[in-house]
Amino acid sequence: MDRFPTLKEAYGYVEEIRNWYSRKNIGEHIWAIERQKDIWVVKLEKFKLKEFKIIGKMFDKHEEGISRFFENGASNAKAENLNARIQRFLSNNFGFKDRDFFFYRTQIYFA
Repeated sequence: MDRFPTLKEAYGYVEEIRNWYSRKNIGEHIWAIERQKDIWVVKLEKFKLKEFKIIGKMFDKHEEGISRFFENGASNAKAENLNARIQRFLSNNFGFKDRDFFFYRTQIYFA
């Protein structure tokens, strides 16, 4: 690892965020969680790789959803999955003309 110090540092940052974004922090006080995130984002801003800076911006953009995850451990993954399945169903059937028939078909498909 001495030959690749940037890789070692990047791996350390990834491990920090994995430990932070884990189920063990669910139910912790939101201020403590946000403080840990802010410390991590400041570290990333000083880091050389642009990919990590993009990750920091992504955390700032989706801060509300991330904080909701830490409040009760829930995410919107199930809703996103259902939405993707409906979109795939639509594309496989080349859209729809009759709205009632579309709802009938989706009801049968997802029942």
